[in-house]
Amino acid sequence: MIATCAALAEHSGTIRGAMDAVECHSRTYAQAGYEALGGAGSPFQSWLNILLVIYVAALGYRLMMGHDSRSFNLTTIGLTIGAVVALVGNWTLFQTLVFDLVTKAPLEIAAIVTHPATNNSAFAGDPRASIQVVYDQLSLAATDLARASGPNTPIYAGGKSGAAQALWQSSQSLFYATAGVFSLSVITAAVLTAVGPILITLSLFEVTRGLFAGWVRGLLSALLVSLLCWLSAALMLSILEPGLVTLARQRMAGDLQVDTALSVSALVMLFSVVQVGVAAMGVMMAMGFKWPEPARSSAGPRQPQSDVSMTGMAGRRSRETLSRAEQLSTTLRQSPASQAYRTDSTASRPSSSIPGIATNDTDQRLTGMTNRRAGRLPDQDRVRP
Repeated sequence: MIATCAALAEHSGTIRGAMDAVECHSRTYAQAGYEALGGAGSPFQSWLNILLVIYVAALGYRLMMGHDSRSFNLTTIGLTIGAVVALVGNWTLFQTLVFDLVTKAPLEIAAIVTHPATNNSAFAGDPRASIQVVYDQLSLAATDLARASGPNTPIYAGGKSGAAQALWQSSQSLFYATAGVFSLSVITAAVLTAVGPILITLSLFEVTRGLFAGWVRGLLSALLVSLLCWLSAALMLSILEPGLVTLARQRMAGDLQVDTALSVSALVMLFSVVQVGVAAMGVMMAMGFKWPEPARSSAGPRQPQSDVSMTGMAGRRSRETLSRAEQLSTTLRQSPASQAYRTDSTASRPSSSIPGIATNDTDQRLTGMTNRRAGRLPDQDRVRP
Protein backbone atom coordinates (compact mmCIF):
# COMPACT_ATOMS: atom_id res chain seq x y z
CA MET A 1 0.00 0.00 0.00
CA ILE A 2 1.31 3.43 -0.98
CA ALA A 3 1.56 5.80 2.01
CA THR A 4 0.66 9.48 1.82
CA CYS A 5 3.09 12.22 2.80
CA ALA A 6 2.27 14.73 5.52
CA ALA A 7 2.54 18.47 5.09
CA LEU A 8 5.75 20.30 5.92
CA ALA A 9 6.22 20.59 9.66
CA GLU A 10 7.06 24.11 10.75
CA HIS A 11 9.05 23.04 13.79
CA SER A 12 11.36 20.71 11.82
CA GLY A 13 13.30 23.52 10.18
CA THR A 14 13.94 24.55 6.60
CA ILE A 15 16.60 21.97 5.66
CA ARG A 16 15.11 19.02 7.54
CA GLY A 17 11.60 19.81 6.33
CA ALA A 18 12.69 20.06 2.70
CA MET A 19 14.70 16.84 2.86
CA ASP A 20 11.91 14.91 4.60
CA ALA A 21 9.35 16.09 2.05
CA VAL A 22 11.56 15.21 -0.93
CA GLU A 23 12.36 11.76 0.48
CA CYS A 24 8.72 10.94 1.26
CA HIS A 25 7.33 12.06 -2.10
CA SER A 26 10.20 10.40 -4.00
CA ARG A 27 9.56 7.11 -2.25
CA THR A 28 5.84 7.35 -3.05
CA TYR A 29 6.59 8.14 -6.69
CA ALA A 30 9.10 5.30 -7.02
CA GLN A 31 6.76 2.75 -5.47
CA ALA A 32 3.81 3.81 -7.63
CA GLY A 33 5.84 3.62 -10.83
CA TYR A 34 7.44 0.32 -9.94
CA GLU A 35 4.17 -1.36 -9.02
CA ALA A 36 2.46 0.06 -12.11
CA LEU A 37 4.96 -1.83 -14.27
CA GLY A 38 5.58 -4.88 -12.10
CA GLY A 39 2.12 -5.34 -10.63
CA ALA A 40 -0.13 -8.31 -11.31
CA GLY A 41 -2.51 -6.39 -13.59
CA SER A 42 0.21 -4.60 -15.56
CA PRO A 43 0.58 -5.36 -19.31
CA PHE A 44 4.32 -5.37 -18.75
CA GLN A 45 4.00 -8.67 -16.90
CA SER A 46 2.52 -10.25 -20.03
CA TRP A 47 5.35 -8.84 -22.12
CA LEU A 48 7.85 -10.16 -19.60
CA ASN A 49 6.37 -13.68 -19.79
CA ILE A 50 6.55 -13.59 -23.60
CA LEU A 51 10.15 -12.40 -23.53
CA LEU A 52 11.13 -15.13 -21.10
CA VAL A 53 9.50 -17.80 -23.30
CA ILE A 54 11.32 -16.49 -26.37
CA TYR A 55 14.59 -16.30 -24.46
CA VAL A 56 14.40 -19.88 -23.16
CA ALA A 57 13.24 -21.18 -26.57
CA ALA A 58 16.16 -19.51 -28.34
CA LEU A 59 18.56 -20.97 -25.79
CA GLY A 60 17.15 -24.46 -26.24
CA TYR A 61 17.27 -24.13 -30.04
CA ARG A 62 20.97 -23.27 -29.89
CA LEU A 63 21.64 -26.35 -27.78
CA MET A 64 19.64 -28.59 -30.12
CA MET A 65 21.51 -27.31 -33.18
CA GLY A 66 24.79 -28.48 -31.71
CA HIS A 67 26.25 -25.22 -30.46
CA ASP A 68 28.92 -25.68 -27.85
CA SER A 69 27.39 -25.24 -24.41
CA ARG A 70 30.66 -23.71 -23.26
CA SER A 71 29.86 -20.59 -25.31
CA PHE A 72 27.33 -19.53 -22.64
CA ASN A 73 27.19 -20.22 -18.92
CA LEU A 74 23.93 -22.00 -18.18
CA THR A 75 24.29 -21.44 -14.43
CA THR A 76 24.65 -17.69 -14.87
CA ILE A 77 21.69 -17.59 -17.25
CA GLY A 78 19.51 -19.46 -14.78
CA LEU A 79 20.47 -17.13 -11.93
CA THR A 80 19.82 -14.08 -14.12
CA ILE A 81 16.34 -15.29 -15.04
CA GLY A 82 15.55 -15.99 -11.38
CA ALA A 83 16.79 -12.56 -10.29
CA VAL A 84 14.73 -10.82 -12.99
CA VAL A 85 11.54 -12.65 -12.05
CA ALA A 86 12.07 -12.03 -8.33
CA LEU A 87 12.89 -8.32 -8.58
CA VAL A 88 10.42 -7.24 -11.25
CA GLY A 89 7.33 -8.52 -9.48
CA ASN A 90 8.23 -7.72 -5.85
CA TRP A 91 8.49 -4.09 -4.74
CA THR A 92 9.27 -5.05 -1.14
CA LEU A 93 12.34 -7.02 -2.20
CA PHE A 94 13.54 -4.28 -4.56
CA GLN A 95 12.96 -1.61 -1.92
CA THR A 96 15.04 -3.51 0.62
CA LEU A 97 17.90 -4.45 -1.68
CA VAL A 98 18.16 -1.36 -3.91
CA PHE A 99 16.06 1.70 -3.04
CA ASP A 100 16.75 1.78 0.69
CA LEU A 101 20.41 1.08 0.02
CA VAL A 102 20.65 4.16 -2.20
CA THR A 103 18.53 6.55 -0.12
CA LYS A 104 19.09 5.53 3.51
CA ALA A 105 22.48 3.84 3.70
CA PRO A 106 24.64 6.98 3.08
CA LEU A 107 23.18 8.89 6.04
CA GLU A 108 23.45 5.84 8.30
CA ILE A 109 27.08 5.32 7.31
CA ALA A 110 27.87 8.99 8.01
CA ALA A 111 26.23 8.69 11.44
CA ILE A 112 28.30 5.57 12.21
CA VAL A 113 31.52 7.26 11.11
CA THR A 114 30.93 10.34 13.27
CA HIS A 115 29.53 8.51 16.27
CA PRO A 116 32.93 8.01 18.03
CA ALA A 117 33.31 11.81 18.19
CA THR A 118 30.06 12.38 20.11
CA ASN A 119 31.98 12.90 23.38
CA ASN A 120 33.94 15.83 21.94
CA SER A 121 31.47 17.32 19.48
CA ALA A 122 27.82 18.26 19.74
CA PHE A 123 27.38 17.87 15.97
CA ALA A 124 28.56 14.25 15.74
CA GLY A 125 26.15 11.35 15.44
CA ASP A 126 23.28 13.12 13.64
CA PRO A 127 24.50 15.08 10.58
CA ARG A 128 21.01 16.05 9.39
CA ALA A 129 20.01 17.68 12.69
CA SER A 130 23.43 19.32 12.98
CA ILE A 131 23.13 20.92 9.55
CA GLN A 132 19.75 22.32 10.53
CA VAL A 133 21.32 23.83 13.67
CA VAL A 134 24.04 25.48 11.59
CA TYR A 135 21.48 26.91 9.17
CA ASP A 136 19.39 28.31 12.04
CA GLN A 137 22.39 29.94 13.72
CA LEU A 138 23.51 31.58 10.48
CA SER A 139 20.02 32.93 9.83
CA LEU A 140 19.61 34.28 13.37
CA ALA A 141 23.03 35.93 13.35
CA ALA A 142 22.32 37.53 9.97
CA THR A 143 19.00 38.91 11.27
CA ASP A 144 20.62 40.40 14.38
CA LEU A 145 23.44 42.01 12.41
CA ALA A 146 21.02 43.47 9.89
CA ARG A 147 18.93 44.92 12.72
CA ALA A 148 22.03 46.33 14.40
CA SER A 149 23.29 47.98 11.21
CA GLY A 150 20.23 50.22 11.02
CA PRO A 151 17.66 50.79 8.29
CA ASN A 152 18.60 51.71 4.72
CA THR A 153 22.23 50.80 5.19
CA PRO A 154 23.86 49.84 1.86
CA ILE A 155 25.48 46.44 1.61
CA TYR A 156 28.66 47.77 0.03
CA ALA A 157 29.26 49.95 3.09
CA GLY A 158 30.69 46.92 4.88
CA GLY A 159 30.57 46.61 8.62
CA LYS A 160 27.59 44.88 10.15
CA SER A 161 25.48 45.31 7.03
CA GLY A 162 28.04 43.52 4.87
CA ALA A 163 28.51 40.80 7.48
CA ALA A 164 24.75 40.25 7.62
CA GLN A 165 24.62 39.88 3.84
CA ALA A 166 27.55 37.42 3.94
CA LEU A 167 25.75 35.31 6.53
CA TRP A 168 22.56 35.29 4.46
CA GLN A 169 24.47 34.14 1.39
CA SER A 170 26.31 31.46 3.36
CA SER A 171 23.05 30.12 4.75
CA GLN A 172 21.63 29.83 1.23
CA SER A 173 24.82 28.13 0.03
CA LEU A 174 24.56 25.69 2.90
CA PHE A 175 20.99 24.89 1.93
CA TYR A 176 21.85 24.13 -1.69
CA ALA A 177 25.07 22.25 -0.83
CA THR A 178 23.26 19.93 1.58
CA ALA A 179 19.52 19.72 1.02
CA GLY A 180 19.91 20.43 -2.71
CA VAL A 181 22.56 17.76 -3.34
CA PHE A 182 20.89 15.10 -1.21
CA SER A 183 17.49 15.79 -2.73
CA LEU A 184 19.01 15.46 -6.20
CA SER A 185 20.36 12.01 -5.30
CA VAL A 186 17.02 10.86 -3.89
CA ILE A 187 15.04 12.14 -6.89
CA THR A 188 17.49 10.45 -9.28
CA ALA A 189 17.07 7.15 -7.46
CA ALA A 190 13.27 7.54 -7.51
CA VAL A 191 13.11 8.19 -11.27
CA LEU A 192 15.42 5.27 -12.05
CA THR A 193 13.42 3.02 -9.73
CA ALA A 194 10.13 3.91 -11.43
CA VAL A 195 11.43 2.43 -14.70
CA GLY A 196 13.36 -0.33 -12.94
CA PRO A 197 11.30 -3.32 -14.17
CA ILE A 198 12.00 -2.43 -17.80
CA LEU A 199 15.74 -1.93 -17.31
CA ILE A 200 16.08 -5.10 -15.22
CA THR A 201 14.41 -7.12 -17.98
CA LEU A 202 16.86 -5.73 -20.54
CA SER A 203 19.70 -7.43 -18.67
CA LEU A 204 18.64 -10.76 -20.23
CA PHE A 205 19.71 -9.84 -23.76
CA GLU A 206 23.24 -9.07 -24.79
CA VAL A 207 22.15 -6.34 -27.20
CA THR A 208 20.37 -4.33 -24.49
CA ARG A 209 22.62 -5.20 -21.58
CA GLY A 210 24.43 -1.90 -21.98
CA LEU A 211 21.24 -0.03 -21.07
CA PHE A 212 20.95 -2.09 -17.90
CA ALA A 213 24.59 -1.30 -17.05
CA GLY A 214 23.87 2.41 -17.54
CA TRP A 215 20.88 2.12 -15.22
CA VAL A 216 23.08 0.53 -12.56
CA ARG A 217 25.64 3.32 -13.00
CA GLY A 218 22.90 5.87 -12.41
CA LEU A 219 21.91 4.23 -9.13
CA LEU A 220 25.57 3.98 -8.11
CA SER A 221 26.00 7.69 -8.88
CA ALA A 222 23.12 8.57 -6.58
CA LEU A 223 24.52 6.31 -3.86
CA LEU A 224 28.13 7.52 -4.04
CA VAL A 225 27.23 11.21 -4.36
CA SER A 226 25.02 11.03 -1.29
CA LEU A 227 27.56 9.01 0.69
CA LEU A 228 30.56 11.22 -0.09
CA CYS A 229 28.59 14.42 0.46
CA TRP A 230 27.32 13.27 3.86
CA LEU A 231 30.89 12.40 4.88
CA SER A 232 32.19 15.78 3.70
CA ALA A 233 29.31 17.48 5.54
CA ALA A 234 30.32 15.70 8.74
CA LEU A 235 33.89 16.96 8.26
CA MET A 236 32.59 20.48 7.62
CA LEU A 237 30.59 20.40 10.84
CA SER A 238 33.65 19.49 12.88
CA ILE A 239 35.63 22.34 11.27
CA LEU A 240 32.81 24.86 11.64
CA GLU A 241 31.80 24.01 15.22
CA PRO A 242 34.25 26.26 17.15
CA GLY A 243 33.47 29.35 15.09
CA LEU A 244 29.74 28.68 15.19
CA VAL A 245 29.78 28.26 18.96
CA THR A 246 31.59 31.60 19.27
CA LEU A 247 29.06 33.25 16.96
CA ALA A 248 26.14 31.89 18.99
CA ARG A 249 27.63 33.14 22.26
CA GLN A 250 28.19 36.60 20.83
CA ARG A 251 24.64 36.70 19.52
CA MET A 252 23.19 35.71 22.89
CA ALA A 253 25.34 38.36 24.59
CA GLY A 254 24.22 40.99 22.06
CA ASP A 255 27.78 41.65 20.88
CA LEU A 256 28.17 40.14 17.42
CA GLN A 257 31.59 40.73 15.90
CA VAL A 258 31.96 41.36 12.20
CA ASP A 259 35.17 39.33 11.94
CA THR A 260 33.55 36.27 13.50
CA ALA A 261 30.58 36.48 11.15
CA LEU A 262 32.78 36.87 8.07
CA SER A 263 35.02 33.95 9.10
CA VAL A 264 32.07 31.62 9.61
CA SER A 265 30.44 32.66 6.33
CA ALA A 266 33.73 32.15 4.47
CA LEU A 267 34.03 28.60 5.82
CA VAL A 268 30.48 27.79 4.76
CA MET A 269 31.04 29.18 1.26
CA LEU A 270 34.24 27.16 0.98
CA PHE A 271 32.37 24.03 2.01
CA SER A 272 29.77 24.65 -0.71
CA VAL A 273 32.49 24.72 -3.38
CA VAL A 274 34.08 21.55 -2.00
CA GLN A 275 30.70 19.84 -1.95
CA VAL A 276 30.32 20.35 -5.70
CA GLY A 277 33.72 18.75 -6.32
CA VAL A 278 32.90 15.82 -4.05
CA ALA A 279 29.63 15.23 -5.91
CA ALA A 280 31.47 15.26 -9.25
CA MET A 281 33.99 12.76 -7.87
CA GLY A 282 31.15 10.42 -6.87
CA VAL A 283 29.73 10.53 -10.40
CA MET A 284 33.15 9.77 -11.89
CA MET A 285 33.58 6.80 -9.57
CA ALA A 286 30.20 5.40 -10.59
CA MET A 287 31.01 5.77 -14.29
CA GLY A 288 33.94 3.42 -13.80
CA PHE A 289 31.58 0.51 -13.14
CA LYS A 290 31.46 -2.06 -15.96
CA TRP A 291 29.05 -4.93 -16.13
CA PRO A 292 31.07 -8.19 -16.31
CA GLU A 293 30.82 -9.97 -19.64
CA PRO A 294 30.63 -13.79 -19.62
CA ALA A 295 33.63 -15.62 -21.00
CA ARG A 296 32.93 -17.15 -24.38
CA SER A 297 34.67 -19.83 -26.38
CA SER A 298 34.34 -20.82 -30.02
CA ALA A 299 31.12 -22.70 -30.76
CA GLY A 300 32.38 -24.63 -33.78
CA PRO A 301 32.46 -28.43 -34.08
CA ARG A 302 34.82 -30.09 -31.65
CA GLN A 303 37.46 -32.63 -32.71
CA PRO A 304 39.11 -35.27 -30.57
CA GLN A 305 42.02 -33.78 -28.72
CA SER A 306 44.38 -36.62 -29.62
CA ASP A 307 43.78 -36.24 -33.38
CA VAL A 308 44.24 -32.52 -33.24
CA SER A 309 47.44 -32.78 -31.24
CA MET A 310 48.92 -35.48 -33.50
CA THR A 311 48.08 -33.54 -36.65
CA GLY A 312 49.54 -30.37 -35.24
CA MET A 313 52.76 -32.11 -34.15
CA ALA A 314 53.24 -33.77 -37.55
CA GLY A 315 52.65 -30.50 -39.37
CA ARG A 316 55.09 -28.66 -37.15
CA ARG A 317 57.78 -31.31 -37.62
CA SER A 318 57.35 -31.29 -41.42
CA ARG A 319 57.56 -27.51 -41.56
CA GLU A 320 60.61 -27.46 -39.32
CA THR A 321 62.40 -30.11 -41.47
CA LEU A 322 61.72 -28.34 -44.74
CA SER A 323 62.63 -24.95 -43.40
CA ARG A 324 65.93 -26.19 -42.01
CA ALA A 325 66.85 -27.93 -45.26
CA GLU A 326 66.02 -24.90 -47.32
CA GLN A 327 67.91 -22.68 -44.94
CA LEU A 328 70.99 -24.93 -45.06
CA SER A 329 70.92 -25.13 -48.87
CA THR A 330 70.65 -21.39 -49.20
CA THR A 331 73.51 -20.82 -46.75
CA LEU A 332 75.81 -23.24 -48.57
CA ARG A 333 75.02 -21.77 -51.96
CA GLN A 334 75.63 -18.22 -50.82
CA SER A 335 78.86 -18.86 -48.90
CA PRO A 336 82.03 -17.36 -50.52
CA ALA A 337 83.92 -20.66 -50.35
CA SER A 338 81.30 -22.61 -52.27
CA GLN A 339 80.99 -19.85 -54.87
CA ALA A 340 84.77 -19.87 -55.41
CA TYR A 341 84.83 -23.66 -55.58
CA ARG A 342 82.00 -23.68 -58.07
CA THR A 343 83.78 -21.11 -60.25
CA ASP A 344 87.13 -22.98 -60.24
CA SER A 345 85.48 -26.32 -60.90
CA THR A 346 83.51 -24.99 -63.81
CA ALA A 347 86.54 -23.33 -65.39
CA SER A 348 88.91 -26.32 -65.00
CA ARG A 349 86.58 -29.15 -66.08
CA PRO A 350 85.25 -29.35 -69.60
CA SER A 351 81.60 -29.86 -70.16
CA SER A 352 80.61 -33.44 -70.79
CA SER A 353 79.03 -34.33 -74.05
CA ILE A 354 77.66 -37.61 -72.83
CA PRO A 355 73.93 -37.31 -72.40
CA GLY A 356 72.54 -38.03 -68.95
CA ILE A 357 75.73 -36.87 -67.18
CA ALA A 358 75.40 -33.65 -65.17
CA THR A 359 77.52 -30.77 -66.37
CA ASN A 360 77.90 -29.23 -63.00
CA ASP A 361 78.33 -31.79 -60.23
CA THR A 362 79.08 -29.10 -57.63
CA ASP A 363 75.40 -28.22 -57.32
CA GLN A 364 74.58 -31.91 -57.04
CA ARG A 365 77.12 -32.40 -54.26
CA LEU A 366 75.77 -29.41 -52.35
CA THR A 367 72.23 -30.68 -52.80
CA GLY A 368 73.25 -34.13 -51.54
CA MET A 369 74.90 -32.63 -48.46
CA THR A 370 71.76 -30.61 -47.75
CA ASN A 371 69.50 -33.64 -48.09
CA ARG A 372 71.66 -35.81 -45.89
CA ARG A 373 71.66 -33.20 -43.13
CA ALA A 374 67.90 -32.87 -43.46
CA GLY A 375 67.47 -36.64 -43.14
CA ARG A 376 66.55 -37.38 -46.80
CA LEU A 377 68.59 -39.76 -49.01
CA PRO A 378 66.73 -40.11 -52.32
CA ASP A 379 68.43 -42.10 -55.08
CA GLN A 380 68.16 -39.31 -57.60
CA ASP A 381 70.19 -37.00 -55.31
CA ARG A 382 73.28 -39.26 -55.38
CA VAL A 383 76.18 -37.89 -57.42
CA ARG A 384 77.39 -40.32 -60.06
CA PRO A 385 81.21 -40.60 -60.54
